[in-house]
Amino acid sequence: MATLSLSVDHVKAAREVLLRYYASHTMHVTAGWFLSYIAIQTFAVPGSVALSLLGGAIFGLPVGFPLVALTSTTGATISYFLAGALGEPIIRALGIVKKAAAQANMEL
Repeated sequence: MATLSLSVDHVKAAREVLLRYYASHTMHVTAGWFLSYIAIQTFAVPGSVALSLLGGAIFGLPVGFPLVALTSTTGATISYFLAGALGEPIIRALGIVKKAAAQANMEL
């Protein structure tokens, strides 16, 4: 069974592996991190803090901070528009059903 170790030595070793992979596949790592962060932010999945820290570890502060800010803002914006586009019709439909039920109860 695989276990997750958060000891300092294991975290440093994992960071070194990530940096070597990033050095050889810069665009793939950047695009994968960027899209993963946006998806996590858009659908409010827990884990954005871990990805923020990972972005800082991989990209460094000068690149990681703007990337985290951009992806966080982009994901939140997409979430807002999805809620308006998909959530509003659902809420309106539920409101109509509850209104009809309330009116039916008043007529009794």
